[in-house]
Amino acid sequence: MQAQPASLTLSAGQPGTSTISVIALGGSTQTVSFSCGNLPVHLTCAFAPSSVTLDGVNAGAVKITVR
Repeated sequence: MQAQPASLTLSAGQPGTSTISVIALGGSTQTVSFSCGNLPVHLTCAFAPSSVTLDGVNAGAVKITVR
């Protein structure tokens, strides 16, 4: 996976976004699901879309927003 930008610096109350590219290795056609896991207090995140189904050739993209 690659992310652009690779890191985020957030100011209080301001969201940050990054786009993650998921590369289909070896012709993979699996579905990759995303979740935020355990975050520090007062942080939330959301993925759009929440999962990507790879087509075996092209990278899938998902946007993450952290607040």
